[in-house]
Amino acid sequence: MIELFLRKRITTLMVYCGVCLLGVISVRRLPVQLLPDIEFPKLTVVTPYENAAPAEIEQLVTRYIEEAASSVNGVVSIYSESMEGLSLVTARFEWGTNMDLALVETKEKADIAKGQLPQDAGKSIVVKFDPKGDPVMIYSITSARGDFRQTRKKVEKELLPFLERTEGVALVDINGGHRRQINVDLDSARIYAHSLSLSEVLENIDASNHNFPAGNIEKGDREYLVRTLGEFGNMEDIRSVAVGKNEAGTPVYLADIADIADGFRDRKCVIRTNGEEAVGLLVRKEPGKNTIETCDRVKEKIEFLRKRYGAEFGIDLVYDQSEFIRGSIDSVVRSAVFGAFIAFILLWFVLKETRSSLIIATSIPISVLGTFTLMYFSGISLNSVSLGGLALGTGMMVDAGIVVLDSIAAKRTARTDARAAKHDPILPVLDGVNEVKAPVIASILTSIVVFLPILFLSGITGAVFRDLALTVSFALICSMLSSFTLIPMLSTLTVGNRARRLLSFKRMHLVEKAAFAASDRAMDVITLFFNRVIRYAMLHHRKVLGTGAALCALGGILFLPLPTELMPAIDPGEFTLEIAAPGGTPLAETCALSARVEKLLLDKPYTRFVYAKIGSDPEDTITDRISGTKSNAASIRVVLKRGGRADVRDIIASLKKEIRLGEGVRTDYRLREDVVASLLGSPSRPLCVELYGKDSAELARLGKAIQSRLGALRGVSNVESSLDGGDPELRIRIDREYAAALGLSVATIASTVRAAVSGEIATRYREKDDEIDLRVRLRRADRAGADALYKILVKTDGGATVPLAKVITLDEGTGAGKIIRSEQSPVNLITADIEGDRSATLARAGRLVGALSLPAGYEAKMAGDGSEIKNSSRELLFALGLAVVLVYMVLASQFQSLTRPLVVMLSLPVAAVGVSGLLLVTGKTLNINSGIGIVLLAGTVVNNAIVLLDFIDHERRRGATLADAVVAAGHKRIRPILLTTGTTVFAMLPIALGIGEGAELQQPMAVAVIGGLSVSTALTLVFIPTVVYRFDRGKS
Repeated sequence: MIELFLRKRITTLMVYCGVCLLGVISVRRLPVQLLPDIEFPKLTVVTPYENAAPAEIEQLVTRYIEEAASSVNGVVSIYSESMEGLSLVTARFEWGTNMDLALVETKEKADIAKGQLPQDAGKSIVVKFDPKGDPVMIYSITSARGDFRQTRKKVEKELLPFLERTEGVALVDINGGHRRQINVDLDSARIYAHSLSLSEVLENIDASNHNFPAGNIEKGDREYLVRTLGEFGNMEDIRSVAVGKNEAGTPVYLADIADIADGFRDRKCVIRTNGEEAVGLLVRKEPGKNTIETCDRVKEKIEFLRKRYGAEFGIDLVYDQSEFIRGSIDSVVRSAVFGAFIAFILLWFVLKETRSSLIIATSIPISVLGTFTLMYFSGISLNSVSLGGLALGTGMMVDAGIVVLDSIAAKRTARTDARAAKHDPILPVLDGVNEVKAPVIASILTSIVVFLPILFLSGITGAVFRDLALTVSFALICSMLSSFTLIPMLSTLTVGNRARRLLSFKRMHLVEKAAFAASDRAMDVITLFFNRVIRYAMLHHRKVLGTGAALCALGGILFLPLPTELMPAIDPGEFTLEIAAPGGTPLAETCALSARVEKLLLDKPYTRFVYAKIGSDPEDTITDRISGTKSNAASIRVVLKRGGRADVRDIIASLKKEIRLGEGVRTDYRLREDVVASLLGSPSRPLCVELYGKDSAELARLGKAIQSRLGALRGVSNVESSLDGGDPELRIRIDREYAAALGLSVATIASTVRAAVSGEIATRYREKDDEIDLRVRLRRADRAGADALYKILVKTDGGATVPLAKVITLDEGTGAGKIIRSEQSPVNLITADIEGDRSATLARAGRLVGALSLPAGYEAKMAGDGSEIKNSSRELLFALGLAVVLVYMVLASQFQSLTRPLVVMLSLPVAAVGVSGLLLVTGKTLNINSGIGIVLLAGTVVNNAIVLLDFIDHERRRGATLADAVVAAGHKRIRPILLTTGTTVFAMLPIALGIGEGAELQQPMAVAVIGGLSVSTALTLVFIPTVVYRFDRGKS
């Protein structure tokens, strides 16, 4: 097969032209996004129950939804949150579950549970957890004319539909601004004077706003549809609604008892950009669409809108996910190109031939384009993980080509048989390929099989790094095929007159001569040094083996002081400052607190943009609905300037000392530095302890004790409990006996209070295409303060109106802000921030939690980063163990021996000192990425040993003594070994330096590979031959 490719050069050329063409087409069609396509096995059932307290939500709604969700096939855990007016039940499924089927089944179970819920509870909706559904762009719209109140309406009517028609855009959400509403503010004194009740007013308003069909009548030869037109046509129609009669029988009109105004809803959310009030637009893309292309299309439309509405609106870009993706991709591409260039220079310097270097370098872009084709047909997108794998594979792509080309060159020089005399250029090439074919295939297979365990990993580690494993495997397969077909074919073009004329180069320049002379001197020095070292090692093999064992032990010891984290921290160029005032703080006061912080941030030289969201309107988006954010909370997004500033973590540390907002006001800083951790949906704070038990009061007491002990730990700050705080409540207690005597039910009293305080949407007023809510409630003066509740009037069965003071009493208290349950049992979630060494602090907290002495039936365990690090460590250890087994199986097949592979695999522990040492020196952590790098090393560090041992066995079969074979193997194979290691190391060097946006994600992986491969190569050249000499010298 290889000979066919060598002899049919035009066919080979056309095959690889086709590969390049398919690669170009594929790369243009590959979706581009930040992270791989991952179907997260998590569903959330959202059930609204308006104006209900968390305790009522838990008892009347959450428990029933939990039971229903837990019966769905594949559910592994149930987690719930009961908050004011809302129940959230989250079901986690096994990885690999078909989430479409799970969604259908969960909906069916939730619909069945609906019969057990209160009648006025809303319909449950089931939401998929999809981080790709997060907005890819955020724009702020400000009013250029000063009248901000009409901004939202115009944006909703004109800008939103225009943007939602953009290809790739799924939805555009809107936050902030004023929402139009007809406000009917009732005067309680006038209601009392006319003996009316709130329920009567509501019923009469609704009954006065309907168009009724009345059937058909015939008139002459025509049939007419009869309609009664009773809908409101204007504001005067609303004012003239008859809501009852007074004692004299005279109609009482709505205008007689209420102030009616065409105004706005009560504000629940305020958006500000750079201190100016604004409307926020959140652009969400369709799944599977190219993020960069979608964002570019949106920007084009925004430019059109700026030209059209520039006099009315100011439109500013707050967040653009494509910038980070573009920066990350450009950084990876630059690193790959720069690494490939360095590898080419190294090849040119060592091989001392421009032709051979160009032949090997040619295989890199062809292998990359072939990889793109395989990625396209495998459904892999261009993302930070897959491109990182491609960048890591760039240096490995040339390894097989170097070994093959070196073997071809040796055969050309040494070949003296009769066939060579015929000047057939194919035969030495074919012999060179066949000689190294088996070890090259074995080397590439060992590199590929180490990625198979990653495909079997469960959880987020396997899901995220599946793309990396497949991408590197595709790159290695493509490079192997090109090494056996394209590179040998191109090498034949350097033989023969016609080929020389086609590929002739000018005479070497003085620089080339000097470089090649230096290369010769360097290789002579290295070869001479190696010969001396290997002869010394054979003479003192016990001492050498002891030193090797000591280095292996040192490598393991150096892992102990390394800090651990889930994922490497990155500088995203922005952070979020969250403000939480005491529960019950009005929106206006929270706005004032936020304004102080915004002004301070805008005065900083590193600030580019400040986007503040104060409060949250649950009617804006599903995210706002399930967030549980209230009027006492503000979230300030700070976008930093790109260059000439300190690291974002240093900026946050400085702000923590500077910003003090008073007692009871908490400030938290959120940094999306851990991309994968943010996808887990786990608590946003790094330290989290889950305390389980049955009794809420006991959970609160035990939680206080744990809070105190955690707060005393070094590095732990802002310790909080989910049972802390809560909002102030006024609890209405009904005298049931007296209410019954008056003919008043609990439901009647409760609905009357709700209508008076919160108000009811009595009907909707139609104006052209708009439907405007008409809200009825008491005017602000009549619902201010607790005493106002006593004065609310309710009508008895006898038609008399009585104040609620006769049937109710009021208690002040504090309600739970949120009730959390896990596995259908109450949980006290204790969270904290970590300052300084995260891994050491988590370890101390873990020991503290493990040593707790709790009453029977109560349990505490670590969650958050601590649990995820443990899970990831277990998964990676499994992957490493399985990778070692698979590598052994490949090597046993290659050497047809059960013991020979053990010698080769001694390269693995030798690499440990390089990995741990370089991670320690560079200040990198043990995380998922560096762990993947260690797994990758399991398949790459053995490659040099395979080539070395294969040549030793080859020389032994030719009759050489063991000592001569060992020395010859080092002498003949040191150049390709150093070249393959050097090209891989230098290709990864730009990534290891962390140059470019988002490069921190791949940096620990590259550092681990460079450290392990460099040290392993240096030691393998001495250690492996010494082991062979020690244990084989007694054999014949």
